[in-house]
Amino acid sequence: MGQFGFSKKVLILVCVVVLGGYYVGYHSVHTIAVRRAHKAAVAKQQAEAAVKAQKAAVLKGQLETSWQQALVAAPPDGNVDVAVYDSATGATAYYTNTPPGTGFMTASVIKLSILETMLWQNQKSNISGLTTSQLAEATPMIENSDNDAASSLWTTIGGSKAVNSFFQQIGTTGSHGSTEHWGWSTTTAADQVNVIGQVAYPKLLSATSVAVANNLLDHVNPDQHWGVSGGVPSGVTVRLKNGWLDPGETNGNGWVVNSVGYVNGGDANYTIAVLTNGNKSETHGIKTIEILSDAAWKTIAAASPKG
Repeated sequence: MGQFGFSKKVLILVCVVVLGGYYVGYHSVHTIAVRRAHKAAVAKQQAEAAVKAQKAAVLKGQLETSWQQALVAAPPDGNVDVAVYDSATGATAYYTNTPPGTGFMTASVIKLSILETMLWQNQKSNISGLTTSQLAEATPMIENSDNDAASSLWTTIGGSKAVNSFFQQIGTTGSHGSTEHWGWSTTTAADQVNVIGQVAYPKLLSATSVAVANNLLDHVNPDQHWGVSGGVPSGVTVRLKNGWLDPGETNGNGWVVNSVGYVNGGDANYTIAVLTNGNKSETHGIKTIEILSDAAWKTIAAASPKG
């Protein structure tokens, strides 16, 4: 019995060693396989990111060249600031004929910032969307560009201090709300791409807030549907907000004409802002914006997979 017991113990020990070795071997092979798979996935992601970055760089160059060529062919009356963010490539393109960072009067494009500031404030107060009274004024402010409604809501949200706080929250460092009049607030095209981007590619605003903003932008009066819709084919969604100030409102420095928007459809998805000042007329300003918008659409559409 003693011998048998000893042999049994030896057998058990051998089995334990064999099974343990098998487990360790299997575990090692499995770990190596997992590491290889992870390494391959990381390499694939890096390769895809490199390709996307290259496409972004190419598109950026193409857009900026197309704008320069367009303005050579049709020189603007005054100053121009244009920017685009393309969601497919992540490209951000920018062109201006002024020193970089020069502020342009917002005119009525600030109304979109007023709306977004109000929606953001409501979110922080656990209010969904807009209240009935807020919506009653936000509707004509966005859809008809009503100035009285804008002035009322500017006071409601807390004026320039509130808008500047919102700008800081979204990282628009080149924009500043005016303490004199909301229309004299200053901004850059790059900042306005960020502002419209809060609706197009939301991070700060909730789904409800975005739905409210989009519904208003979808119903802008047809006679104000000019600007960054220039050159964009029918059937492609363009949500925009425009603004203008006549020479009497700019101390005789010509017309300020601006347009910001979100273009989605036809294999294109991008935000765009064009700011101008020193124009001889509103018509001249609109023409300049639409020439730049047309160049942006054609360049981005040509770069799409079906372009």
